[in-house]
Formats: sequence, structure tokens, C-alpha cells
Amino acid sequence: MKGLYLNVPRAEEEARAIDAALGAPSAIAAARHGTHRIVVDHHPRDWPEGPIWSSEDGRFTAAASGWLLFEGRIGDLRGIARAYRSAESRAERVAVLRGITAGAFLLLLLDGERVVFVTDPFGLHPHYRNRRSAVARIAPSAALVREEEPEVAALAIALDRQDHLFGNRTVYESIHRLEPGAIIEGETTHPWFDYGPREDAPDPLEAFRDSLKRFAGRGRILPITGGLDSRLMLACGDFEYGYTFGPPDTGDRPIARRFRDRFTEYDGFSLLDLQHPRDSDLIRERIFGGICARPFLELIPVFRRVAERWGSGCWFFDGFGGDVLQRGLYLTSGGVDGGLAKLLPFLTTARFDPIRLLRKRYPGLGGESADLLVDTYREKSAAWSLDEPRKLVLFELLHGRGARYVINGGTILSGQFFSTAQPFLIPSVFHSFWREDPFDALSYRLLPELWRRVDPALGEVPTYSGFRPTWNHHRARVTMLVVKGLGKAGLSSRSVGYEREVARIRERARVARRAIGGGSNR
Repeated sequence: MKGLYLNVPRAEEEARAIDAALGAPSAIAAARHGTHRIVVDHHPRDWPEGPIWSSEDGRFTAAASGWLLFEGRIGDLRGIARAYRSAESRAERVAVLRGITAGAFLLLLLDGERVVFVTDPFGLHPHYRNRRSAVARIAPSAALVREEEPEVAALAIALDRQDHLFGNRTVYESIHRLEPGAIIEGETTHPWFDYGPREDAPDPLEAFRDSLKRFAGRGRILPITGGLDSRLMLACGDFEYGYTFGPPDTGDRPIARRFRDRFTEYDGFSLLDLQHPRDSDLIRERIFGGICARPFLELIPVFRRVAERWGSGCWFFDGFGGDVLQRGLYLTSGGVDGGLAKLLPFLTTARFDPIRLLRKRYPGLGGESADLLVDTYREKSAAWSLDEPRKLVLFELLHGRGARYVINGGTILSGQFFSTAQPFLIPSVFHSFWREDPFDALSYRLLPELWRRVDPALGEVPTYSGFRPTWNHHRARVTMLVVKGLGKAGLSSRSVGYEREVARIRERARVARRAIGGGSNR
């Protein structure tokens, strides 16, 4: 499994075993610093001089996982390590880290006996530590540092009901995810990334175009859908390879086919066409144990197919965060109340109550589990100098549905095969959207202002929800809700996507497990 392992027994064997189960490439680097044992499973092109660097005197060692651009250079571990070591104050160290213009990463800095971790701003490359361990012990999954740690009952209930946890929690009391956007030394955590809106942020389209120019020198893969996030990337950059999965005549694929000529090569296929592993228990447990109850493992053969066709040395572009920044996704909930709020945004804006909305967004939680969620929200949001709507959006992005569930598919699993970039969460792009009023995103007001300035061949094509992004925001919202409502009622297949294929694949797996007399029924 791709990631950084610090003082993890049998780390090389664990990493290679998970890679083999996935059918993903392995590249292992290892080193020692004093009593510490470092192992990094990585993509070699992300770290041209390797993912581990030591000073000539041997007193300072830096290791890195994931990828980053430091002052415009890919994987310049030596440069960032030397600059960080030379900084004499926390302010100077923060200034060094703000030279990271993009990335999904974990940095480990060992200076004599000091152990320091630096995480990326959005938790895109999460790692977990066991606080009960006598030595600093870090791995890219909770299961790899679990030891004999028991589950916490309230967290186990939350995980089963909601499919994911919140904050930095895992189902194990002493195993936590490392805080995003932080410098971590022992039990001390200092933020280094500023999440506040910036009035000097660039125009969103300019920021997007500029950021996508940085990913040169490799093949670029874009999973193009019938929505708007991948389409905006296509409008702002060039991609050699594109693909879409799902039913051939509904959901994403009919719309995505209209853009196939923009790629050198394009592939469209059904999930039912792929060979899915009969038993994914090893992958589920070793990667997502204690973190996610029902991960989207059906993506594994998708990424394997794409890697076999175009190579694992490519950049893979994921739209994580796009629906949040373009359309205010996390400011609404599911169910009838959520549908009304999308139709009539003033129901949300008139008396905005983040706690009430948060409880609606997690309807499966109750009692102690719900109280833990609210307490976590209050603890995290208290540190942000933001208005209440932005606090809720940022919490869900860093500590809720976004970083604790959505990230598992197109970011963590795709990252086992490729170098995965999330352009909406490149700092310059994030700040370009973040300065806008979140309620304008919720009401779809941002869409026509943005999409009327892109190629009409992209902006005038309807989404799988039936609306065109250039339309008046009221008309777009109503159309989206009507099309989705007809789909749920079985009266329209336009918005029916890959979910039905996933249900058929999982039912086949359940039947196969029952036939051999074992396995989980999940």
C-alpha cells in the first residue's frame, strides 16, 4: 500500500502484499535514522531523487510519501528538507511550507531525536498513528498500526450506520488520523495552512488553467463523467486519456461520449464487464479497517484496467471538492428536507444552524455517537476564523463526509495505481472558489457566471441531471430536482448511473460467498 511506514513491523511485506492483492505497482525505499525504521511505498516519478534523504552528518533525515510541488519542482525533497532545517522559528518554517504549491503528501522530518510530521492541507494522503505505542508508529492505514487495540462501542456503531467516521477518529480509541494541514511533533499540533478566504485570490478559470499547466511531462488521465467537476478540468486543460464507466445508455456515459474527441484515447465500459475479485476481505481490512465500513472496492478493477492500458506512470485527475465549491454540496442534507432546501435555498440561508444541519447530514447517528460528532465539529471549527457556513463546509471537507469517505475511492484507491491530483484542492484554485459566498454556490448562482466563459461545446451540454450549467440558476435547480425525482420513481433512466451495476456486483459476491459457506454479507 502506498504510504510512509515508521516503525511498523514487517512494513515491506505488508506494503507488497497489499499491492499484490490490488494488482498495483510497488516501489519500496527503506532507511534507518537512529532507532527509527522508515519504509516508503511510492511512485518513483514523484520523487526524482528518492523519497528519503539524509544530511551528510546523518543527524537529519527527511522522508516523504504521496507527491508535492515545492516552488514549482516535483518531489524536491532535498530542497524542502534543507529549507525547513534552516528555518529558525515556527513562522519561518510555515513560510517554507507555503512554498508547496500543490500536493497530497506526508513529510517526516527526523532531526536528532525530534520526530516531526507535516501533512497536506486537505488530508488527501491520510496516515494514522497509534498514540499508545512506545515509539512513533505511523502507517497509511489504521489496521497496520492496530496491534491489539479494541474497538470503541459508540464509534463502531457510528461506523456501521454512517459508513465512515469524523474528525481524526478511527474505531480504535488510541489510533487517530494525522491532522490535515499541520506540523505535528509529539502531542503538539500547529496549523501551517490558512483556510481563510482571500480577496486577492485569482479568478477561478485562470487559477484552474494555470494549475493544470504544472502537470507536464507525463500522460494525463481524466475520468470524465456526466457532471461538471471533470468537465471543468477538461475545459481548462489538455488530457491524453479519458474514460467513463457505468451503463452504456444512462447516467454518465452518453454525455461523456460527446467529449471523447478531446482525448487522444478514450475508453467507455460497464462495471459488469470487469473481473471483480471474489473475496476482497484482505483489501477491505488492511486498507479500510476501522475507517470505512463499506468502501467502493468496485473501483479497483477500473483502475487496474486503466493502468494496464495507459500505464501507472500517468497523472490521474480526481474531481474531489468540485461539487462542494461549485454547488455548495455540504450545505444541504438528504431526504425530503434536503430536496426542499435545494429547491428553495432560503430555507437554509434564512436561519443557518450548523449543528441542526450537521445532525440532518448524519441521520443514522444517535445518542453518544451523535454527541461525539457535534463535539468534534465544535472543537475543529472553533480554531477557524470563518463564518458559520464556511465552517460547516470546511468541516465536512476535512473531517466529515469528504475526507473520511469520498476520498477513499478516487483518491486513495486510485493513488495505489497512479499519481493522483485533485485540482479543486490545489491551494490557488481552492482560494479562488472559497472567496465566493457559499450560499451563491448552494443556489447555483456561481455556475452561469463561470460556465458562460468556457467553450460552448462544453458549457452548453446538459448534465446527467438535465440542466445546462449556463442556465439561470432557478431553472437549473428545478430541472435537476425533477430529473432526479423521476429517476428515483423509476419514470426516467437519464440520471441512473453505475449504482445499479454496483448493486448487481455485490449481490453476485454475496451469492458466491454463501455458495462456499463463508465470508461477510456486507
